[in-house]
Amino acid sequence: MSDFDLQLQELVTDILNTDTEVQEDTRLDTLENWDSFNSLRLLVQIEQNFQVRIKLEDFHKLLTVGELGNIILSQQSGKTIGVE
Repeated sequence: MSDFDLQLQELVTDILNTDTEVQEDTRLDTLENWDSFNSLRLLVQIEQNFQVRIKLEDFHKLLTVGELGNIILSQQSGKTIGVE
């Protein structure tokens, strides 16, 4: 597991204040404390920590932590991708 993966998983765990083990295939909407407020808190922290900009509409289409990681990495590499 990469440092990036660990950092993202720790961020999700901290923001959502969850005891659930967060992995790449973890669905965001199944985590305790996942609600509109905490999802926005997570988005803001991701943008600050990873220095990316994710469209709110794309963020809300993400299902898993892995998908979230993919969009962050694509933004960091300069590629702009949308979420279907």
